[in-house]
Amino acid sequence: MKLKSLLMCGLAMAALATSVQAQEITVSGNTNGSFFTGVSPTLTFTPSVFTGTTVGGNASFSNLGQFNLTATDMTFNGSFTLRVDFTAPPGTSPDPVNFQASVTGQVTSTAGGGVRINFA
Repeated sequence: MKLKSLLMCGLAMAALATSVQAQEITVSGNTNGSFFTGVSPTLTFTPSVFTGTTVGGNASFSNLGQFNLTATDMTFNGSFTLRVDFTAPPGTSPDPVNFQASVTGQVTSTAGGGVRINFA
């Protein structure tokens, strides 16, 4: 009788068990950037807007802006700050919420006339 009760309890628990999944959400935002002293005006940054839907709890954005270099004979030794603003969609808590992040990189010249921006 005890075995039968345990078996029935186990079957009831298995029938009631459900898997919980995270709901996919769409996140959107924009970028902005600033150069500081030591950077020639021949290096520019074009900001971007982005939108992405999470998959498995993660989102991937392929475009956070673009750098343009119009002259390769310049010397660079300065910094660049990238600002990212994004908004979680309505229905999240709090509803909606803005997030901001900044990352600063060192801008230096490379051999052959290029530019390196290190966001270490």
